[in-house]
Amino acid sequence: MMNPGSNRIHPAIARTGVALLTLALFSAGLFALADSKAGAAESKAKIKIKQPTCGKFKGSKLEQCKTNARLRDQIGDSYFFGTLKNGEPVDTVYCLNGAVADDVRLVADPIGIGWKVTSGEVSGKKDFTAVIKSKKGKARFDRSVSRRGKKWFMGSVSKSGKPVGLRPVKRTSSITENSAGTEVNRCDSYGSKLGLPAPESD
Repeated sequence: MMNPGSNRIHPAIARTGVALLTLALFSAGLFALADSKAGAAESKAKIKIKQPTCGKFKGSKLEQCKTNARLRDQIGDSYFFGTLKNGEPVDTVYCLNGAVADDVRLVADPIGIGWKVTSGEVSGKKDFTAVIKSKKGKARFDRSVSRRGKKWFMGSVSKSGKPVGLRPVKRTSSITENSAGTEVNRCDSYGSKLGLPAPESD
């Protein structure tokens, strides 16, 4: 029995305190481990649909590969807004880092699956037609795109992979202003959210 007025802590109380402290430290460790695993998983995010490298191609296939890659550079980090001929809305950002965001005005989450350009046909420095291939979930998310100087067009893709139903759309940079009036690049934000590496620069 402890003497009245003693500063000593009862052994039972001390043991309880140690047990509670141990449990708290163990729980904190579990949370930290979970956070670190989540961060590691995010940092390892990989693009599944990539623009092919052209080193393995020869002849006309090599030239087509190079054309598609150049057109991807023109299309990337752009926001497109409009309506397709079939009534489907266009509200999409394509980022050079591989992120795609659809339903941008509804603040939808970006898609980290990636995208690539195929079937590129160039008729001038700022005149071309091509197909953009991507996915939303398991569904194909393919669109045709065309540029005629400062004017841009988007449409659907036929079963044979050809652009169809091209209609005018508004194209702007992926840079926008936040609520504080500061310029931000949507693609940087999407890439950070998805844990994507920055696109390689020439």
